Amino acid sequence: MKMYDFLLELKKVSLWGALPLFVNVIFVIIIIMVSSMKKDKLSPADELCDKRKNHKLQKIFLRVDLFSEVYLFVCSIMACIPLVAIFNQKYYAYINGMIDKIEVVGSSVLGLTTIAVTLSVAVILFDRKYYIVFSIRDVLQKFKFAECLFISVSSCVIVIIMQITLINQTIESLFDLIRFMVFEIVTIYNIVANTYVLFIIVYIMFFEQRKELEILGQLYRSFWIDRLDTSSFKEKTNWSKEAVEINVDYLLQKYVDTCRKKKILKIDYIEFATTLDTYKQKWYNKARNKFIKLNIICMLSSILLDIAFLNRKCIILVVINLVFTAINIGITFCEKDCIHLVILKFFSDTWGYYIHQRNNKEKFIPRVALRKSNVYDKYIMRMNSLNAFFYIWINYLDYKTSDNKLVIDMYQEMIDCLESMENINSVLYMPIFIVGFFLYEKNINVLSAREIYDKIDENGNLFEMMFMSQIVHLTKNDKRCIQDAKKYLLWLQQIGDIKE
Repeated sequence: MKMYDFLLELKKVSLWGALPLFVNVIFVIIIIMVSSMKKDKLSPADELCDKRKNHKLQKIFLRVDLFSEVYLFVCSIMACIPLVAIFNQKYYAYINGMIDKIEVVGSSVLGLTTIAVTLSVAVILFDRKYYIVFSIRDVLQKFKFAECLFISVSSCVIVIIMQITLINQTIESLFDLIRFMVFEIVTIYNIVANTYVLFIIVYIMFFEQRKELEILGQLYRSFWIDRLDTSSFKEKTNWSKEAVEINVDYLLQKYVDTCRKKKILKIDYIEFATTLDTYKQKWYNKARNKFIKLNIICMLSSILLDIAFLNRKCIILVVINLVFTAINIGITFCEKDCIHLVILKFFSDTWGYYIHQRNNKEKFIPRVALRKSNVYDKYIMRMNSLNAFFYIWINYLDYKTSDNKLVIDMYQEMIDCLESMENINSVLYMPIFIVGFFLYEKNINVLSAREIYDKIDENGNLFEMMFMSQIVHLTKNDKRCIQDAKKYLLWLQQIGDIKE
C-alpha cells in the first residue's frame, strides 16, 4: 500500500518533478535533427542566400496560426467547464428558469448570428481609397475575423442542436445536465464571438480613426520574401496623392515617434549582422547564459516540487535533476556548430541588428524575437516598414518617368519631416538614404539626399558599413544591388568632393 501511495505521489511530479530531464531530451533531439540536416558547418552568407530559394508567391501580412488558435480555444473551453459547473451548482434554480426559456435563448442566438453573418458579407466588399498595399481581407485577417465568424456560426448550429435535444424542457439525468452545460458554454461563446464580429464591422465601416493602418507595421516582412504576392495591391492608377499621403504620413509619424525615445536617440551605430560570424562567441555566450539560467530555474522549481509532494522520498529525483542540469550546461560548452546554432536560434537569432549606443552599451536585436517587442524592435520594424512602402511603390508598380513626381514629392516630405527633428544623426536619417538608393536604381536622382549626406558629421567608413549592411539585408545579399549601392555611395559623396 505504501508503494502504491508513493507511486501516486510520484505520478503527480513525473513531468514537472524531473523537468531538467525533459529539457535535456528535447535539447538533444533538436541537436540531432540539426546535425542530420547538415547544418554543422555554418556559413552566414549561404544562410542569407537560402532565403532567395523560395519560389512560391508569399503574402506580406502574417497568417493566422490555426494550430495555436485551436489549442487556445480548446484550453479556454476546458477552463469554462468547471466555472459553469460551479455556477450551476450554486444557482441551481437558474437552470430551471433558463430551461423554461430555452427557445427564447436559441432564437436570440440565431438572430444575433444572422445579423453578424449578413454584415460580414457587406464588410468583405468594403473598401477605402487608402487601402493601396493591403485589402480589407488583410485587415480582417489581422483581427482574426474569419476565425471568430466560424465560432459564431458553428456555435449557433450547436445551440440549435442542443435546443432540439432539450425540447421537453426537463433535466432528469446526468446526460441532460451535460447537454445543458454544453448549451450554456456554446451560447456564451456565440454571444462573445458575435459581439466581437459586430464591433469590428462597425469600427471599420463607420469610425474614422483609420485603425486599419496599423497593418502597415508589418510591411517590413516584404524584405523576407523572394516572390511577393501583389494580388492585394491596388493598380497604380488608384495610387492617388491623397491615398499615398495617408499611408506615408502614418508610417512616418510612427517612425518619428519611436525616434524621439531616449534609448533610440542614444544609438550612434546600427548594423544588420549575424551572430555566426565575427562576433559569434560574444553573442553565443549571452545566449548560453540565458540557457544556463533557464536550466537552473527548471532544476530549482523541480526540486521544490519534489520536496513538497514527496518529502524525504525525493532523493532519486533530486539527483536526476542535478545530473541532467549539469549535462545540459556541459553540452553548451562543446565546440560544435550544430549546438551553437540550436542555442542561438532559441535564445537569440542567427541574424539581427547590432546596436551600439553612446554610453558604449551593445545590444543585439534578433530578426525574429521570441519575446515581447521592445523599443529597439519597434524602431527597426518601423524603419524597415517605411523603407518597404517606398520599395513596393517604386519596384512592384513599375513607375515610368512621367509618374515620378508623386514619388519624389513624398520622398521630399519624408526628408523635410526628419530634418525638423532635433538631435538627429545618420542612424535616424537612414531611411532617407535607403529610399534614395531605391530611387537611384530606377535612375531617379534626388539631390536632397546628397545635401543630407554632406551635413552628416560622422565617420564616413562607419556610415558606409551601416548603409551596406542594410542593403545586404533588404536585398537578401543580391550582388547586383550591392554593386549599385557602392555606386550610390560614390554619387552621395560628390558634393563633398566638389566643395573640397
